[in-house]
Amino acid sequence: WHSWGHSSPTIGTPGEIDLNNPNPATQYETGRVFDWFAHYLKNEPVSTGPGFAYYRDWVSYTGNAAPAYGTAASYGTFASKRYYLGSSSLTTGSASGTGKQSFFTAPAGLPTSMNPIDAVGSMIPIPQPEKDLPDTFASWTTPTLTQNLDVVGVPVLHLKVSAPLSGLLSAGGNLTDLVLFVRLRDVAPDGTATDIRQLTAPIRVNANSPFVVRLPAIVHQFAAGHKLELVVAGGLINYRGGLTGNVVTTAGGSTQTLELRTP
Repeated sequence: WHSWGHSSPTIGTPGEIDLNNPNPATQYETGRVFDWFAHYLKNEPVSTGPGFAYYRDWVSYTGNAAPAYGTAASYGTFASKRYYLGSSSLTTGSASGTGKQSFFTAPAGLPTSMNPIDAVGSMIPIPQPEKDLPDTFASWTTPTLTQNLDVVGVPVLHLKVSAPLSGLLSAGGNLTDLVLFVRLRDVAPDGTATDIRQLTAPIRVNANSPFVVRLPAIVHQFAAGHKLELVVAGGLINYRGGLTGNVVTTAGGSTQTLELRTP
């Protein structure tokens, strides 16, 4: 998993890959490509490297980007760290209360948040706020982290919500489907909250029944002194929401969990 993708303004970080001037000695990804060709095309006794490697943007290095890459024998071998959704908290011990949160989803799929615009957002020269309108989302936050929390993989959310209007009008098909948007945020000590890589899981759910959300995979370090926040919102500027407005209610409890993969 490298640092760049379809929405990146540039291909690769220094020492990772340079398509115009590939150098396997000074570029980590280029070296992996050359080794693969040597092993499989030239039949040379060259190792193709670890089964899984992932770029860590919090690791400083000079020259070759190899130090910034964590490795494992294969993907999916990392331990799972489970958080329980309390009334408004994320805790690792047990569910801290079962208090409810309620929020509204706007009709006609209207957005209820301000976020950087996908794909072209990185090209806009002015800062773009990340803000949900009041009463349009539910959120859960960890206590202040006492040590770094590295997450590598697909966060998995187990959740159940109630939306009486959606249930009553379920015969309406897509017109009354409940559409929600799930994302993780990194909350700095000054309270500034930032979406992780602007990634969101838009989901169409069966209200009143438990469901599972597999969020986009991330490689991210929540630094000591920061907090991790889970947000479930009813609208987002980059997507069209549900066509029918709803009142959505969530509750904490032992079956409402967030699981993270940690090296």
